[in-house]
Amino acid sequence: STLPAPLRRRALVAILDVLRIYRVESGEDNFVAECLKIVAGAADEFGEDAVAIRRYLIGVALGVDPVFLKSDMRRLAHTLGREPGFAKLVVRMLPLFEDRFNRNDDADIIVGGLSAETIVAHEAEFEHVGRALARGSHWLTLVVINALGRAGALAAAGRVAQARLDVLEDVPRFRGDRHFTRLILLGITYEQAVAANDETKMKELKSEWDEVRTALESHREEQRESDRRSRFSLPD
Repeated sequence: STLPAPLRRRALVAILDVLRIYRVESGEDNFVAECLKIVAGAADEFGEDAVAIRRYLIGVALGVDPVFLKSDMRRLAHTLGREPGFAKLVVRMLPLFEDRFNRNDDADIIVGGLSAETIVAHEAEFEHVGRALARGSHWLTLVVINALGRAGALAAAGRVAQARLDVLEDVPRFRGDRHFTRLILLGITYEQAVAANDETKMKELKSEWDEVRTALESHREEQRESDRRSRFSLPD
């Protein structure tokens, strides 16, 4: 900003005052979101009050229609992400990144920026949204599984992976996804066996892993061959 520091602080306080008024059932979520993003980007200028301001803004964001925040989530992650409560906003926003045809890396980057401690603190919420996403989005479900896994929440990660596997019918269309999801589930179960020092279970899982991986590789080769035949076939 080109404003001198004292005037800039006064302007931010004025925007914050407007935000406090408009956040209460104003029906102006778009305006509230814009005010929120301005203050969030300058929160450090509040000095020792910056932490309280960020936490207040997260609370405001949780009451705003998520559609008005989606495109700015990476920026908000940069300005508000250091607060543990930001994870609640991430969980709320994740379903908006669902797209059957295009992968949006923003979700992966935003969730990846959360600390393991934060994810564990919100383990139940991540498992809940992961199970919901499992009904439709393969890659978003993987984002949640990866987050839970790296945080050491293996049981929750396994339950989300199982939820994804359960919705995939055992038909050719979903066979590749089923094999891939089974590998993820086996990997999680293997980590649990390692933690329990269960060598018998580890050997069983290793054998099953090899079988599923071979099946996945065969499926992918069949797909490539089918694609080649389709590419070179001529119409009647």
